[in-house]
Amino acid sequence: MAGKKASVDMNEQNDAIEVTDANFGELLVQSLEEALAIERGEAEAPRRVRRVATIRDAKVQPPRGYDARAVQVIRERLGLSQAVFARVLNSSPETVKAWEQGKRVPDGIALALLQVADEHPEALMSRVGKKREASR
Repeated sequence: MAGKKASVDMNEQNDAIEVTDANFGELLVQSLEEALAIERGEAEAPRRVRRVATIRDAKVQPPRGYDARAVQVIRERLGLSQAVFARVLNSSPETVKAWEQGKRVPDGIALALLQVADEHPEALMSRVGKKREASR
């Protein structure tokens, strides 16, 4: 590394450490000591989060709207009662009933969950199972 400098990104805040011939050995020893401390459980490994998209570069399509008939069609296609469908959506049976009767319109997170139920039903149906029979 004679005379060369390298910049090493050490964490998410983009704090860079400048590596030079003069500090290379010290940084290497420091890194090895940190690795040993992590291995012995005396320190936690730094957490790196790799972001695929941020608000600056991602365009997220809003969920589409669902009217009363569409909600009922999704539920019936899944073969669920209103009560079970409500539990799958973490909603109340009264809310599902109101949607299906057109008294209320799904909004917010409910629209996203309905879209998942519509397009990827297996994602929600994996939560539904049979109750065990009571032992006699």
